[in-house]
Amino acid sequence: EATSCWISNVSEQGIGLRSETVQFQAGGVECSFTLPDNSARVALKATVVWGDKTGQAGCRIEEFASGKEEYLAWINRLFHQQASATGPYAEPASRSSSTAMAS
Repeated sequence: EATSCWISNVSEQGIGLRSETVQFQAGGVECSFTLPDNSARVALKATVVWGDKTGQAGCRIEEFASGKEEYLAWINRLFHQQASATGPYAEPASRSSSTAMAS
């Protein structure tokens, strides 16, 4: 069943999901989303490593159906921007809306 959720805490190997309507369980999910800079649509399969009662989950990316190169380039730009930020507080990472489907 498809549901809308938010993506945060992104990395090359994983993503965080948050939903107001679903509690993620261990197992597979399919996600599709547009990168915050609108450079590409990404579709991937991931494994829910942990989920909690607030609708948050940590997922390990298993494979990309589309947008892998653009996603990795965006992650690279994001981390370079944060690394070059001055002062004790860098701007938080952008959040993107996603659609996730348990498999």
